[in-house]
Amino acid sequence: MSTVFGHSFFGPVLWSPTPQMADPLSVLGLSLSDVVQRFWEIEKPPHASRVNSLDRECEMFYQNNTCRRVDGRFVTRLPFLDSRLPLSQSRTLAEKRLLSMERRVRRDPAFRDKYVEFMREYQELGHMSPPNFNWRS
Repeated sequence: MSTVFGHSFFGPVLWSPTPQMADPLSVLGLSLSDVVQRFWEIEKPPHASRVNSLDRECEMFYQNNTCRRVDGRFVTRLPFLDSRLPLSQSRTLAEKRLLSMERRVRRDPAFRDKYVEFMREYQELGHMSPPNFNWRS
């Protein structure tokens, strides 16, 4: 009978296994354990060596600062580099940015309103608070 899959044959089949029938792998001269071992050798992912000290630091940071909460979420600290610029070297840049922001706020009232609203919401959410430091002394 011809089908979309090709020719099909129906009916009883007389089949009797002969004692000479061998395992298909043994015909090829391979044992099952050899084939399985070869499979895992091929499928084994390559081992990436951690020769870079920064990679080791990152891995240690993750292991020491990551935990899983009872609700299933992961919590970790933010990684900060130890080498930060001293504040004395960044003052000029900070002053330039502040002056630029002040000019933009004076020039664009719509931007000013959005900025003030954002900062108010930021403070209400507890992300910042006014400093208790007297800068003029």
